[in-house]
Parts: sequence; structure tokens; C-alpha cells
Amino acid sequence: MEKETTTTQRESATLIAQKRTTIRQNSKGRKENPIGAKTSVDKQHKCEYCPKTFDWPSQLKEHTLFHYGVRSFKCDICKKRFHTSSGLKRHTFIHSSVRTFKCDICKKGFHQLDGLKVHSLIHSSVRSFKCDICNKRFHTSSDLKVHSLVHSGVRSFKCDICKKRFKRSGHLKVHSLVHSGVRSFEKYTKVVIVRQEKTVRHELVKIVREEIRTRRETMFLRASN
Repeated sequence: MEKETTTTQRESATLIAQKRTTIRQNSKGRKENPIGAKTSVDKQHKCEYCPKTFDWPSQLKEHTLFHYGVRSFKCDICKKRFHTSSGLKRHTFIHSSVRTFKCDICKKGFHQLDGLKVHSLIHSSVRSFKCDICNKRFHTSSDLKVHSLVHSGVRSFKCDICKKRFKRSGHLKVHSLVHSGVRSFEKYTKVVIVRQEKTVRHELVKIVREEIRTRRETMFLRASN
């Protein structure tokens, strides 16, 4: 009888020890992954306009503003508007004359290290980002992202006047000339634009490319001064 009691006590002690170990392990797991913390669980919040997914509803909500064209955050200096507060914060650096980060090759200066890192890719022949549809390659993910709009039917930028939609903000900007009656776009290009929508469409690609090239040259000259 005494032996049976001893055996039972030992078994009970073993079970108690096992339960304590399990409790400690579960407690440790909760500390490592507290409620609300990001885990390896698949992202559940998917954008209805593009393939992007997000961990939190707030992230999806902020991202959706890009597709809606909503720009609630305005720069106090140049009045340019942005979709997010973080975008506005990054923009404010361009109004500073301080360019701490300089390219070792062309000596171009940048406000932020990220800008220098992206810029340095143009001096490299490596194009790591490939379009899955046409196999065209790009230096940066942002260049690939802009290019992907060519293959997408998504038109996120809407004209406030005629409600016509465009894939790129630059296309909307050129289209707006039709409503403004402006006959030239000499600030960004030497191509003469007439009021007719047909001509605007015909010159659209040339204008956007020239606009981007001229802006880059202007930024380079400003950085060199």
C-alpha cells in the first residue's frame, strides 16, 4: 500500500512538473509575440485596386489614398500636396540647402542617404528588377512600379473637371491643359500643345519623357550649385 502511494505521488509530481514547463513555454511565446504584434501570418488586408497586401487596416487605408488621388498633406513652403504625412516629411528636405550625402562618382548631393543609394544605381549596369510581363529590366523597384502601370488597366488619377481617368499623374497633368486653354508647356518641354484633346494625346509620351528629363537636369544643376 505504501509503495502504491509513493508511485502515485511520483506520477503526480511528474505531471505537475510537465504542466509547469508547458505554462512557462506558453508564457514565453506570448512575450515574444504579444497581442497585436506582427507575426509570420499571411497579410490579410488586400488592396482592391492592386496586388499589394498589408498587415493592418490602417496601412491599407493610407495606401488606398494613393489610388483615390487624395492628397491631404500640404507643404507650407511650395504648397505641393501628398498622400501621406511621411511623404510630406520626406519632401520637406528639398527645401533645405544642406545636401549631406554626395555621390562619389558624379558628386551629386542628396538630402537623404536613401536618395543617394537609389541614385548610385544609375552608375551601375545592373538592372535587378524585371517586369514579369515584358521582361524589361530596371535599376530600381520604383522604376519597375511606374512601368507596371503600362500593363495595368488601373487608372487611379481622375480629372476633377471631366472625370476622365489616367494611369499616371503626369498624364493627368498634361490632360489638364485641355481645360486650362494653355497653349504651351514651356516650363517642362519645348513641344507646343494646342487645346484639342487629340493633339494632346498624340504628343503625350514625348511630353512626359521630356518633362522627366528636364526635371532631372534641373535638379542636377541645383545640386551642383
